[in-house]
Amino acid sequence: EINIVMDNCGGQNKNKMVLRLLFILVNRDLCKTARMVLLVKGHTKNDCDRIFNLMKHEYRAANVYTPKDLFEFIARSNPKFVELVDVVNDDKGFWDWNTYEDEFMNATKGIQQHHIFTVNSKEPDIMWCQEADGYPLVKHDYVVKKKYVGKKWAANLHEEILPLEPIGMKDIKWVTLYGSWRPLLPHEMRAAVKYYHTDPAL
Repeated sequence: EINIVMDNCGGQNKNKMVLRLLFILVNRDLCKTARMVLLVKGHTKNDCDRIFNLMKHEYRAANVYTPKDLFEFIARSNPKFVELVDVVNDDKGFWDWNTYEDEFMNATKGIQQHHIFTVNSKEPDIMWCQEADGYPLVKHDYVVKKKYVGKKWAANLHEEILPLEPIGMKDIKWVTLYGSWRPLLPHEMRAAVKYYHTDPAL
């Protein structure tokens, strides 16, 4: 059984890509029960929040001009709890989970009031939702597409999921960095980041 606890943030956590991961974990026999628990509004700090604070310990009182500076501060902030992983420049990168999941599953709907989501191996094509522990269970059996119900559709995961192509930075953000933030950087630091150094010419 795996229980994943996170903030109840609609854009970052409470979305179809994240919630549908429960079906993949169970479908691939990685666990018998996969559950996501999203903390209610007004919750106190959790382990994730604590580690974010540890990561910020060094650079809060420092001049951080470039992503490289930021990575170096994070890497030495608290080696016992924080490990820096460069997912952009290693052989892992980011993967296009959304396109992969769309092939086998529909988008989740009617989930905003819920905080607990569970998929288990006895009913691997159903997601059970609850507003909180002890509240009535609500059945969602529409997520896995009908033609895949009862099948081990995630068996070829590593063959079918594709790397996600970097989309770069939006022009409006580039203009802001170049026009508003570039003058605040030391001259020798500007060349380290394209968006500080190269005129967007828009």
